[in-house]
Amino acid sequence: MNAVSVNVTEMSRNFSEYLNRVYYNSEHFLLVRGGKKLAEINPLPLNKKLKELSELLKTLPKLSDDDVTQFSNDIKESDELFNTGLADPWAV
Repeated sequence: MNAVSVNVTEMSRNFSEYLNRVYYNSEHFLLVRGGKKLAEINPLPLNKKLKELSELLKTLPKLSDDDVTQFSNDIKESDELFNTGLADPWAV
């Protein structure tokens, strides 16, 4: 899977065209803004069977250790900010 880098502005101006290329041609795009990679647009894995899940998961992008730490910190921060005090009725 070789993703083609596309500037976010270019993608937004021609979104329908890029979306069609993803759907009909199974192309992959990497969105870039200011030289920084922001996101990927890939075709959905259609018609896959559950037994193929393990192989499919191996193809997903891996987070760096810094990304994992930042994600964990973001989750903790959002829990603190948005904690409404409501209890989970299904929690044991």
